[in-house]
Amino acid sequence: MAAHVDPAFATPGAGDYEDFFEDATRLDAAIAAAGLENVWLHRRGEAKNLATGEVKKPGAGWQPWGVQSSNSLNMAVITPGFHPLQVELDVDRYPHWNVFQQNAGRRLHLAGVGLEGAGFEMVDAIRDLVADGGKIVVKTVQSKKGIWFNEISGPDDAQRFVDDAIMDIAFHMLGAPRAFLVQQHVTMEYEYRLFVVDGQVVTGAGAIEEHTPIDATCRPFNNAVRKNRALHSPIEDRPDIVDELVYFGQHIADEIKAGPGVNLTRYVLDVAIGENGPLIVEFNSMLNSGLYASDPTAVARKVNSLRS
Repeated sequence: MAAHVDPAFATPGAGDYEDFFEDATRLDAAIAAAGLENVWLHRRGEAKNLATGEVKKPGAGWQPWGVQSSNSLNMAVITPGFHPLQVELDVDRYPHWNVFQQNAGRRLHLAGVGLEGAGFEMVDAIRDLVADGGKIVVKTVQSKKGIWFNEISGPDDAQRFVDDAIMDIAFHMLGAPRAFLVQQHVTMEYEYRLFVVDGQVVTGAGAIEEHTPIDATCRPFNNAVRKNRALHSPIEDRPDIVDELVYFGQHIADEIKAGPGVNLTRYVLDVAIGENGPLIVEFNSMLNSGLYASDPTAVARKVNSLRS
């Protein structure tokens, strides 16, 4: 394992510590689901079979099983018919979905910058959401490309925010309608990550950065949660909160599977408790999501059950 995964820092909460154990548990999950002979460790252009030790360069059809951006470990599961944890590009379109907009628990708009009358301008979206002042959150619809938090004192302050934000906006986003998700800032407590496969919520864990699957005290849904993620509040054991969020998440997953226009079978759903009950925080790809104290083996086995 040490030959393929970078060393871990000794302190939980340090980034490499979590990366090490997340990579290790992903590897364990892949082996449990596909078998040792079907898992190859890929690093620096070569892949080594765990069962035979054979080394070769990966070719077409090899499927990744790990975090997309990880430089320490990438796994390729090449069993014919094995369903990979592939990137499902539709997940980046979640701000457009009715199921998200109706369950976000906050007012929001899709807007753009520099549209010249061809769409809803970000400045107008901000003014509508916080006419009397307040906090906003602006995210790019394209995943992981930018997020801004700001306190807006009033309508005139909205233009100041947009002018500042333009400095960080990629050139290709200027003039693109509906490129930004402009949202009211609302209270979100007990944020929880759910892993969904083929319409079933398979496992989940609280959004606790220092936790990895080895910290799970119960599975498939770990009961450890943190009320205020930003303030790093104390960790609580709250099966009642977890049950409520899992039930809500399954309702969302059912709606996505039954409804038209959303083509997803493997994705991550982040949920939380808002002022009026559970809400959707966001959706993510499985290959771009941390595990926290979830059960990646349960996900791997469920994915493998989709084999034709």
